[in-house]
Amino acid sequence: MHLKKISTIFFLLGLFLLLTSAAWETNNQYRIDQAFTTYGNAVKSILNYYIDDVSIDTLLKNSIDGMLNSLDPYSVYIHENQIDDIELIQNGDYTGFGFTITMHNRKCIITKIIKDSPAYLANLHIGDVLYSLNQNKITDNSILETKKIKGLNTLVVLRNRFSTLSNKSSIDSSTIIQDTIEIQIKEDIIKVPSITESALLKNNIGYIKIDFFANRCSDEFHKHFNHIQSESNNNLQGLIIDLRSNPGGLMQEAVNIAKFFTNQNEKLLTIKGRYKNSTNEFISNYIPLDTALPLIVLINENSASASEILAGIFQDLDRAVIVGANSFGKGLVQSVFNISTNNVLKLTTSKYYTPSGRTLQKIDFSNHIDTNEKNTTYYTKNKRIVRNKKGIEPDIEYKDEEQEKIISILNNNHFFSTFCNLYYETISTYTSNYYNQANNIDNIYNLFVDYVTDKKNIENIKEIQELIKIKETFYNKNDNNINKDIDTIITNIRNLLLNNTRTHLQAKKFLEFEYNSRFNINTAPKELFFTTNIIEISNNILLSNDYKSILKIK
Repeated sequence: MHLKKISTIFFLLGLFLLLTSAAWETNNQYRIDQAFTTYGNAVKSILNYYIDDVSIDTLLKNSIDGMLNSLDPYSVYIHENQIDDIELIQNGDYTGFGFTITMHNRKCIITKIIKDSPAYLANLHIGDVLYSLNQNKITDNSILETKKIKGLNTLVVLRNRFSTLSNKSSIDSSTIIQDTIEIQIKEDIIKVPSITESALLKNNIGYIKIDFFANRCSDEFHKHFNHIQSESNNNLQGLIIDLRSNPGGLMQEAVNIAKFFTNQNEKLLTIKGRYKNSTNEFISNYIPLDTALPLIVLINENSASASEILAGIFQDLDRAVIVGANSFGKGLVQSVFNISTNNVLKLTTSKYYTPSGRTLQKIDFSNHIDTNEKNTTYYTKNKRIVRNKKGIEPDIEYKDEEQEKIISILNNNHFFSTFCNLYYETISTYTSNYYNQANNIDNIYNLFVDYVTDKKNIENIKEIQELIKIKETFYNKNDNNINKDIDTIITNIRNLLLNNTRTHLQAKKFLEFEYNSRFNINTAPKELFFTTNIIEISNNILLSNDYKSILKIK
């Protein structure tokens, strides 16, 4: 009788849970149906009775955006015009022309061209101003439309150059002439590598820069690593993995790279979703490339998501020394859902946890709390203390040399790139003489200073324009006091560029990088070009006993 009673109790309990679950599902479905009914009625009312015509597509997009805005910044609705962004991450390619653009002074300027792309083959140049596409003038609002143009297209660009560089002691705005060039161009599939640079540095130290974690990134990494290893005659003494300003990408690709340098059967990452059955562990199941090679990982405040996953795995397993600045602090994982033929929803579905059990998410968006206040202690494999505070905290903190204010202003107003575009277009024919000039930037530095301190160019600086507006509230527009102030500014800038050692060196560094890049003779990535100190520091750590000491390796 006793067993029978127990069986009856369990039967009734199971029935109760089943009915409760069914009731919950029924109630939940009822609430969903009610929500759709309410939403549908709202849409019908707007479309039928609002004072102006409303596009149902616009209404749908705005309503979805509104819902997602209440969640977190990483849950987004991606319209068909933005689908290339998803294709780039998922496939490592997109359909387009192969150039990168920026808007400056209401002009659409080419800032980068991918080798062997339609833009490259059509002989477009960095600095070209996009004027029209198929007789339609290109404005800020029409930039995205260029991605969806099929077939052969007529692109008109404006290309500036100096009228002369000879028999003239200075270069100013009056010497600039503009050519109008008509180009035929067709869309194609653009392959964008995740890894743009790798090199064998001194002392047989390898260097690999990962720009983002797209599909096949780990395969690319493997090839670059093998090439560096071969170049060192299989005598590689260490490897620097540069993740600075890497915004992330595919989580699996970051995990795959971690597997190259960790022991088999090592737990690398855990992701946890809303429900218990959505927890997933990632275990190292590769035959590794090297589990003893000293590693340095470089990060900064713009290293996020998959970058933090890779850095966090290596840090928690004491597999690499992390050097740089605190990372971004994004510990959320997104999944992509196709919600219509051409539109997708990228939705946050889980959090990730590094081997020590910590999450690196900086902001708790559900409660709008800065998790920096939760300074919880965790331990690495060798019992070093790490925290879940501010994303990844580096083992060795390094801050880049602070940029002089005037250099930032000139760079943000495109003076370095614009001057180099003008100079490059003027010389037109590549000769050894110009190669020597590229290697000795002193030859053109004074011309650059003359160009920068030309009055018309100075007045185009947005900060100067704001100053003029303020001055005009006190003086008449043509008051000579304004001109005197501008003349004083010009004199001060000229003195800084010519006589201030720190400003002078930084300006020449920027100019040299921009000028060399026009000839494709600068093989180093921008981060490596400008931050030789952090590379030197990393090199020294890899070759010293400090490496083992930091990681507590016996």
